Amino acid sequence: MHDDLSSAPLPPQGPQPARRRRSAARLDAEMWRALLACEETATAYQASTYRQGETQCWFWAGALSDSGHGKLKAGRAGGGAAAGRTVTAHVYGYQLHRQRLITPTPAMPDPVVGHTCDEPSCQNPRHWELVSRGDNVRAYHQRKHRFPLNDTRTRNGRKSARAEALRDAIRRAQAAQERAQALRERGEAVPDDLQAAADVEAALRRASEAGRPPEEFQTIALF
Repeated sequence: MHDDLSSAPLPPQGPQPARRRRSAARLDAEMWRALLACEETATAYQASTYRQGETQCWFWAGALSDSGHGKLKAGRAGGGAAAGRTVTAHVYGYQLHRQRLITPTPAMPDPVVGHTCDEPSCQNPRHWELVSRGDNVRAYHQRKHRFPLNDTRTRNGRKSARAEALRDAIRRAQAAQERAQALRERGEAVPDDLQAAADVEAALRRASEAGRPPEEFQTIALF
């Protein structure tokens, strides 16, 4: 559930109107193959993905779309037509992980990569599923009243607010890790508060729970 396929592969089409922004245009299969073969793009993707345990969400620490999906600026891709494109991170990741393109079929003419975890910035392949756009929309409406889809920051504000909070928590904790490491290298003691701030997973838990609706806290307290 949760999907952004602004850069989904489509069958080759005619030239796009000049007024369309280059980064927003859909990529054809040839361009996707160039991106998937580009080591620079793969390295950038891996560097922006914060991995936790195998079953946990792997949150995106890079740029985000208005909907909270990760956005990846592609590398040179051999200098071809795909160079410099901005793609949706989990759409790129899905194809990179499976080493095959997302291709419409008669049975599924409008495939999208959905998130079973309902976290739009998640990059854990175990949390992705290829579903039809209609099924993805129906799943959203069935689960939109559950956490994290009902996060107070996204329910009452920007759709990207939760993903931004999680991303910023990762960045702050990683910066604290770097400061702590610098102290160690100089032979200095690391203060307890800096050590605590460097715990990325604890920072992620706090950032996530900060958006939990009050009524859910009450329900949890009852059990």
